[in-house]
Amino acid sequence: MKISQQIWNDLLMTPNNRSVTQIKYTDNEWLNELICFVVNGSYEKLFNENPNLRDFINKTHDDIQSIEIMNKLNHDQELVDLLYVLIGIAYLQLFIINNFLGPKIELDNDVEQSISESSINELLTCDGVVPVSTVQHLDYLYQATKVFNVERNTNWTDYWWTMRTLFTHQKMLEERSMTLCDNIQRSIDKLLAYQSEMDKTQQILFFIEMAYASQYYYNWKQVETAKAQIIELSGLEINLTGQLGKRTRYQLNNTSQLLLDITRKDLQQTSTNNNKTNEEISILPKNLALNDDVVLNQIQFENESDNQNLTIQLNVIEQLALLLIISDRQVNNPRHEITTEEQLAFLTYILARPINWCIQTCSLTFRCQHETESSRKIERTLLQLQELIDQQDNKDPSSSFRLEYFHSTPVYPTWKLKSDIANIYVKLGLVNNALDLYLHLKKWSDVISCYQILKKLSLAEHVIREQLKIKETPDLLCSLGEVTDEFEYFERAWILSKERNGRAQRLMGKYYFNRGNYEKACEHLVKAVEINSLQHDTWFWLGSAAFRTEKWELGARAYSRCTNIESDNFEAWNNLAACHTKLKQKDRAHKVFIEAIKCNYDNWKVWENFLWTSADCGEIDDVIQAYHRLLDLKTKYIDKEVLQRLVHLLSENDQNEIWNKIYQKSLELFGRLTSQVTNDADIWELYSDLCQLKKEDTSLDWHMKTLQHLQRAQRCAVNQSSSWENEINTINDVLILSNKLAINTINKLTEHRENESFKQLCHSIRLALNSVMTRLKQKYDTSLLTTNEIMAENVQQLEKSLLQLTDMLLKS
Repeated sequence: MKISQQIWNDLLMTPNNRSVTQIKYTDNEWLNELICFVVNGSYEKLFNENPNLRDFINKTHDDIQSIEIMNKLNHDQELVDLLYVLIGIAYLQLFIINNFLGPKIELDNDVEQSISESSINELLTCDGVVPVSTVQHLDYLYQATKVFNVERNTNWTDYWWTMRTLFTHQKMLEERSMTLCDNIQRSIDKLLAYQSEMDKTQQILFFIEMAYASQYYYNWKQVETAKAQIIELSGLEINLTGQLGKRTRYQLNNTSQLLLDITRKDLQQTSTNNNKTNEEISILPKNLALNDDVVLNQIQFENESDNQNLTIQLNVIEQLALLLIISDRQVNNPRHEITTEEQLAFLTYILARPINWCIQTCSLTFRCQHETESSRKIERTLLQLQELIDQQDNKDPSSSFRLEYFHSTPVYPTWKLKSDIANIYVKLGLVNNALDLYLHLKKWSDVISCYQILKKLSLAEHVIREQLKIKETPDLLCSLGEVTDEFEYFERAWILSKERNGRAQRLMGKYYFNRGNYEKACEHLVKAVEINSLQHDTWFWLGSAAFRTEKWELGARAYSRCTNIESDNFEAWNNLAACHTKLKQKDRAHKVFIEAIKCNYDNWKVWENFLWTSADCGEIDDVIQAYHRLLDLKTKYIDKEVLQRLVHLLSENDQNEIWNKIYQKSLELFGRLTSQVTNDADIWELYSDLCQLKKEDTSLDWHMKTLQHLQRAQRCAVNQSSSWENEINTINDVLILSNKLAINTINKLTEHRENESFKQLCHSIRLALNSVMTRLKQKYDTSLLTTNEIMAENVQQLEKSLLQLTDMLLKS
């Protein structure tokens, strides 16, 4: 028989809180009942009322129980495939209920499973990464993965359920798996081809789920594509705005407060999927109040009616879209007071309008992550996280109510929330409390860290050895190797994992790196990234090892991947640019340094590297910006080579409107620099050279300014050393600068003979030049001044220029 698309659509949106028991999906009454169980979210009924289905997908269908099921389906393969989907969905949703949402659901245990728990654990190990040890009912997840895989193609919704299953599988692993990443991407690519068959709501939900998966695997380009589609389809315009209000109890004056302004592009659009009763809203996760004696629980706006006018009640799909935007901002924005305030404005908006269990849970979790840095809010954070954990044991509301739109939200598993509490304990110095939680969660790396803080590393070794007596695993051996710093345990872990454990290779590489053997470190770290290319730390260690062994191409590849994964790591950007510089790829290096600066605006070393690269690439604007920033950070910063390059670049470019703007900026830079560094001859000379580039300006003031800067340079050269006339090199430097000043003065005097101010300046310059000649003649006789050919030429030139200048001044 032909299965209608309505069945697939309803299964895709399971659980559906409206009762569908009266809907007739198929003429087969038994199968119709099973479909209703799944659509309604009564997953346990599917198995408790039909125990034969528990292990149906693992059998060859030649046993009595399977034959009975096949007879009920009239041996129709299309119906058998549909039954497989029902079983897969039920198992996946039951697994999620038990590990993410609660309340826990236990199936009847009178059915014998055909596969052992240890085998399931091994089968769900991907790329050597094992499932988290505290996960419950891995057999449910295993059964779901048996049904949903990338090769299955009963209906396009199969790819969707495959994506959901694989992503849930990934969330249960200690580290990211490249195999799962590739398979999820294949599912996404398949679904993109069926986009035209989806309705508007399905499209939004698909792009939301696609964005979360892409975000998890650092595919930022795909995240941006999905986000753009979501905003367009949802028709929301989201902006941050401000209103006057009070944040603290004792605040006298209203100040500007940040809040969210959301409007719909389509004014006719109505709020759908929003029909929650007051009773249903009251049983959503509790938003605990902030009981602080200073900070208010929420901002008190001066005019609450104006605030209400800015707000609209979003439906659940729109709230899901807003939650994704919050998540994206949280991942991509650096931790800063400004970004935190912006995020809290988003979260305040969504928390004020609770309509869905998963959305409310995620919003509260996100808020906790932002409030961990606030001493006045840290208590509320701990209580809120504990409340989110405790609510999973409450019998009300039902699991089907909680599960609605789960796959379109980033709800954390229970063990992750407990881990977050432990992390906060460490920040607060409650290391023993954190240690107890880490031991319960069997997070051995964190256990080791706690014992290191407590200076009880021997206890960490004892705990791990006790666990090894129970069962020897690659991860435990790696942890033991970390504690004891013995290489043999990493090797044993590698062999035990059948050469699939990336962590073992990563720790081997780190072992050699710490001992300065960078060649061996590179070998092991390359193997580690071949197994799992989604580990930021591994790529960074590889880049560092390659850098020290001068393997610039490998270093560039490693740091490039590192920045793709973690875009705000300035060290990775800086080192990547350095690798490009070594490879003589200056343009690439320049672009990379721009990214490094975005990540760490206050690091003078990055700015200095950016300055040098900009100068090499001829990017004058960037040279000026970088130099100004270095003056901000270091006050007196001098780099004469860069300043010479700046003046040279300006001299080579055509003088147009753009040149004039850059030239003005250059003058401002030299003006600022000479106000801080007043006694450097080279800088004053370059300032004068810069002024002379503006040839069309023949005004008296400009020519006087040019000569004054050059005169200042000559004066600094003479005054920098009281005994400049004792060294031939310094003598030549002073003579060259003096000759340059003399020639420029003579040329300018020709144009301004009649001006008394200018003549006074020329008289002053003549006296300074004459002083140089006098000091030389007092120190040396005429024969000694001619022993050095260059010096003799410079002396003759200066004497000649002095005579000419004196003559011109007498005649004028």
